[in-house]
Amino acid sequence: MMRSGFAALRVRAAHRDYWRKEPHPEKWLLIEWPKTEKGPTKYWLSKLPASISERKLVAIAKLR
Repeated sequence: MMRSGFAALRVRAAHRDYWRKEPHPEKWLLIEWPKTEKGPTKYWLSKLPASISERKLVAIAKLR
């Protein structure tokens, strides 16, 4: 069984913000770091609500 550590934080994408009147809305950045690796291996951006738990965020990301 593969085991990983996860970090989840709220971020704003800065892509072409200079064209916008307001910055992009916040999204979740989810980072996976398998215990057998030297560094993180997978990253996800998600528009799920800020109120979602990290556990649920990981479960949804790993559905595939």
